[in-house]
Amino acid sequence: MRRRVVVLGAVALSASPASAFAQAKKPLPLVGIFTLGTGTTAMQGAIAFKEELASRGLKAGIQVAFEEVHVGSRFDRLPELAEALAGKSPAVIVATTSAAVSAVAKAASH
Repeated sequence: MRRRVVVLGAVALSASPASAFAQAKKPLPLVGIFTLGTGTTAMQGAIAFKEELASRGLKAGIQVAFEEVHVGSRFDRLPELAEALAGKSPAVIVATTSAAVSAVAKAASH
């Protein structure tokens, strides 16, 4: 009799979805990267920043998520793009110039 209970219990466990036992995944902390400028210089800075975090154990998609906004030469859209990034509630925003820092600070205070 005891053997049947154990076997039935094992069958019931194997038939249940694995998600019933898994913990809900918490969203990854979001790091916003807000750059100005054209060409590859701004992109290289963002790449170097992400590589440095990776070398310290923060892997993209595993421990942290990145949201990059490269404004380029669209300075007229600076406030709008900063607000869009701040609206995603990142844990931190990295800005590369004083104009970017100012726009992000203003957007984050709203």
